[in-house]
Amino acid sequence: MPRSHVETTAGPVAASDLGRTLVHEHLLTVSEVVRTEWPHLADRPAEEEAALTQVRNAQEHGVRTWVDPAVMNLGRDAGLAKRVGEQTGMNMVLATGAYVYETLPRYFRFRDGSALADAFVHDHEHGIQGTGVKPAFLKCAVDEHGITEDVEKVLRAVADAHRRTGLPVMSHCRLGGTALGPEGPIPPSDEERARALEQTLRQIEILVDEGGVPANAVQVAHVGDCDALDPIERVLETGVWIGMDRFGLDIFNPSARRNEVVAELASRGYADRMMLGQDSCATIDWYPQEVLQMLAPRWHATLIFEEEIPAMQQLGVTDEQLATMLEANPAAWLSA
Repeated sequence: MPRSHVETTAGPVAASDLGRTLVHEHLLTVSEVVRTEWPHLADRPAEEEAALTQVRNAQEHGVRTWVDPAVMNLGRDAGLAKRVGEQTGMNMVLATGAYVYETLPRYFRFRDGSALADAFVHDHEHGIQGTGVKPAFLKCAVDEHGITEDVEKVLRAVADAHRRTGLPVMSHCRLGGTALGPEGPIPPSDEERARALEQTLRQIEILVDEGGVPANAVQVAHVGDCDALDPIERVLETGVWIGMDRFGLDIFNPSARRNEVVAELASRGYADRMMLGQDSCATIDWYPQEVLQMLAPRWHATLIFEEEIPAMQQLGVTDEQLATMLEANPAAWLSA
């Protein structure tokens, strides 16, 4: 049953009032254990200023809603998001869930999946991190290690939490198959491409067919990393939404090809299943700044408006299709 309102840091907002939406952007992507053990390594005032700057820049392009999928292992900070929302007026939409590539923290690893689901439901019922802010969706991930035992536990816990809360789901995927090595991106082999598709379809199967989450309530993120149309159409055939949401991360798929894929999919009638974004991070501590600048020099929260949307329009993407991908689709997924 679709819901009329979507939770934000300021409380419920009518889905019809979300407006132009960036569906996958981060205020923080940080190493939680490092800042817990060595808090001097985190410059929190600078992080807040960076977050405010990116959000205000997005507002200059008409963005009214910022969807931040930070969860456990990404440095989720509901207090920061709430302050940013208060100071800017942006609808800040947060998540609950777990970002796990291979193994869970021992607390959850040696308990059954209900412990995870209970934690997610607690956020929904009581608010995140004592702030009172409630999540609007559930988040999980499958990446280079595939669906390990612990990753499957998270997927099934997310499905359990969905059945108990009705919240929609975002599931990170690695459909493109490109790996990041010490000297840069490593293109996937044909075998790796096939495995990436198999793992993406399997995570959908666990969530939808086995977990009871309606396909229309599932967004598979980072599908835009894939440079081939056939695998993407295989994913679309399942009925889920897809995120074309890593513009600026040319290390995984150059923007020129991302734009071509979006334009071709739109021409085939799929504009009503795609959402756009950058997966940008106002602050990320995973790499030294000079390395990050080398890997992704164009990566920020307004790249799609400044460079990519004009390129898509040159390829035939219409204003109506862009409005569908930036407004109607995010609202429909978040209220599914």
